[in-house]
Amino acid sequence: MIEAEDGQQALDKLEHIHPDLVLLDIQMPVLDGYAVVRRLRQIPRFASLKVLALTAYAMQGDREKVLKSGFDGYLTKPIDMAALTREIGHFLE
Repeated sequence: MIEAEDGQQALDKLEHIHPDLVLLDIQMPVLDGYAVVRRLRQIPRFASLKVLALTAYAMQGDREKVLKSGFDGYLTKPIDMAALTREIGHFLE
């Protein structure tokens, strides 16, 4: 597992690895999750990379907004470990 403290650091680290899945917080310093996923989708080798949003945004319509912005999945905080395990399993089948 590789961790990043902000969105730019996440992009920098992703340049050097080939992950199967990225868990990405929406609210991050420097670049938020929306900016990171937009940039990832512009890079051909990451165009189909599975990116799961982890967010405190849990109001009506937030899920749809997140999924329309390029994320493949959406989990709200606090993270339910069983739900996280199911989502990861779904993406890595």
